[in-house]
Amino acid sequence: MKRSINEIFKFRADRWVNYTPSVRPSPSEILIYSKMISTARETDSNCLILGATPELRDMACNLNLNVTVLDTNKYMINKMTGLMTRQNPTENVIVGNWVDYDFVEQQFDFILGDHVINMLPLNQYASFVDKLYSLLKKDGNIVTRIITVPQNSLCTNDEAIQMYDHGTIKYNDLIWMICLNNAYNKDTNIISYRELVLKGRKLFSDGLIDKETLKQFEYYDDGMFLSALTQREYKDVFTTKFDIVETKFGNDYRFCKTMPIYKLAKK
Repeated sequence: MKRSINEIFKFRADRWVNYTPSVRPSPSEILIYSKMISTARETDSNCLILGATPELRDMACNLNLNVTVLDTNKYMINKMTGLMTRQNPTENVIVGNWVDYDFVEQQFDFILGDHVINMLPLNQYASFVDKLYSLLKKDGNIVTRIITVPQNSLCTNDEAIQMYDHGTIKYNDLIWMICLNNAYNKDTNIISYRELVLKGRKLFSDGLIDKETLKQFEYYDDGMFLSALTQREYKDVFTTKFDIVETKFGNDYRFCKTMPIYKLAKK
């Protein structure tokens, strides 16, 4: 069943607490975000957060940043606000589109977003990068985590299931490996979560995963499509306007190396 964009957002919002890294930023990844900001910030810094990710908003609140949140879906915003561990009474929340919302130019010291470029189709990448450039102050920074795909397969499905059965990877790593092998289209650079769920059901019917593991696959049955490139290709996308100041990786799950966190500065 094809879902509307609002249905997709509601599905994901209602299941956010069930997602694990890499869908949500992990504790080590949030620490990287925080350090990248702390080493560059001055007092009274203005921060734009793209998306309603509660982990990023908690972190920004703890750093006493002047936070503006921009997301396209009010239900998602409200649901994510309820998951924050510390409510921010000064947070400015706006419902709007990341690519064309009309902010004052060079308004923000920091722009943060988790997997945000992956939510956009490839043909909007250039416009998105231009928009980020226009909103960021001259000496500001963008800090963002990106979903990337490896140049070559990391392992086969059988190898991933064997590692999972032996306890050397957890189900979030298993799902990511199955996703890369079965739900990523190399010709279109699109990840289909629907294809991921269908493969999970097939693995269950074949007796290769148990019911509890299948349940983890079902959390992705939202109909969402993501765009994804290699790390080299993303560097080409961003370096049209920005220098990559730092690249860091979390360490909470096996395949963090496919989820770089970039700190960008204007050229």
